[in-house]
Amino acid sequence: MKKTIGVIITIISFLMSCYSVLLITASEFEKANRYNKSDELKAMGIGLLVLGVVLFTVGLFLTASKSKKQKAMEMELSNLKYAKENQ
Repeated sequence: MKKTIGVIITIISFLMSCYSVLLITASEFEKANRYNKSDELKAMGIGLLVLGVVLFTVGLFLTASKSKKQKAMEMELSNLKYAKENQ
């Protein structure tokens, strides 16, 4: 379940990052065309980019995390290997 949530969060963060780059580009294009000093689009783009990077990091950690069942299986396997070596 964690891996699925991690993948979904990673995809959402990627889309948010793409949209934020689009906003920053639109801000620069508007500034170049109208000599407008309002940086609202650029501020929104930078904010979304930061949020996208944070969500991307969280998504990667969730994707890489192991479930309790998987940890228990690895522990049992290592115990079996240890018991087999000591026989």
